Amino acid sequence: MNVREYQALTPYSTALEENWGKPPGNLNADGENILVYGKQCGNVFTSVQPTFGYEGAPMRFLFSKSASPHHCFAAYYSFVEKIFKADVVLNFGTHSSLEFMPGKQVGISDVCYPDSLIGNIPNVYYYAANNPSEATIAKHRSYANTISYLTPQAENAGLYKGLKQLSELISSYQSLKDTGCGQQIVSSIISTAKQCNLDKDVDFPEECVELPTKECDLVVGKVYNKIMEIESRMLPCGLHVIGEPPTAMEAVATLVNIAALDRVEEGISSLPSILAESVGRNIEEIYRSSDKGVLKDVELLRQITEASRGAITSFVERTTNSKGQVVDVSNKLTSILGFGIKEPWIQYLSDTKFYRGDRGKLRVLFEYLGILPR
Repeated sequence: MNVREYQALTPYSTALEENWGKPPGNLNADGENILVYGKQCGNVFTSVQPTFGYEGAPMRFLFSKSASPHHCFAAYYSFVEKIFKADVVLNFGTHSSLEFMPGKQVGISDVCYPDSLIGNIPNVYYYAANNPSEATIAKHRSYANTISYLTPQAENAGLYKGLKQLSELISSYQSLKDTGCGQQIVSSIISTAKQCNLDKDVDFPEECVELPTKECDLVVGKVYNKIMEIESRMLPCGLHVIGEPPTAMEAVATLVNIAALDRVEEGISSLPSILAESVGRNIEEIYRSSDKGVLKDVELLRQITEASRGAITSFVERTTNSKGQVVDVSNKLTSILGFGIKEPWIQYLSDTKFYRGDRGKLRVLFEYLGILPR
């Protein structure tokens, strides 16, 4: 876009010169023209919104009355509305720069830059559901009609390299500690744990000191609890794809974490607490003793975690399509609960030590998981 065209299409361009000088300026310009980056495919123009301009402190826009968008930013919206003649702007991602441009915080008027920039174009905005506060800013400062999308599904981080080796050593200790090899395996566990920098989180005894069995169990229990914590950390599975339901494996990790919380006000018990009760234990006591490194309770917590994942996996697998995507959960849940079919989570737990889990509480929990938005 040449300077003359830009000035004709952008009546407020002279107000930007105080901060950015005469157009075309230094940002996204070749010295003579302002560059609008994008790709036109038929009647769709796809582009990346220009940067703020203040790379060092972009949020100064919110607090400076004299700040303004740069010439390229203004030219971009002039192009979209008056040259491309867009029927609608569809924003992807959280969040845009438009709603943070200078102007009044409430009661936006034609002297505010968000109003000047968006002009008369309808502004539709895909916005992450976990950020309602900034979505509200987008609504009242850029006239956005927001469409919420769920954040990407998350998966457990798992173990790798030294941490995986450490897990194998702990398994060896549990099966061989009474054969006279326990002390040697504990030494290997301590050495490997230090290589993984776990000595920053776990206090280890001096090397070459022989420990009684109870102390060995405590050291191993503390390391075991720590690597379980690392393994269960949640990592997002890429980006959200609009219109694509999550795969079964993506859904499982998220649901396991949702199911791990008691919802007293709704009369819903967490899955770990239901499983703990089935073996005569209280889940909070198990959590506390695991944190202290009590080996038998760390192992029980691992079994509860694995059983939780297995029960939810069995449920999710009954709600997937041929592509392995989770679809039509409510209808399939109704068929599971309404026609005397043995619930998949009950089928799974019947082969574990938690087979006595309260069926009524389990049903209430899985009904809740089945009506969550996907």
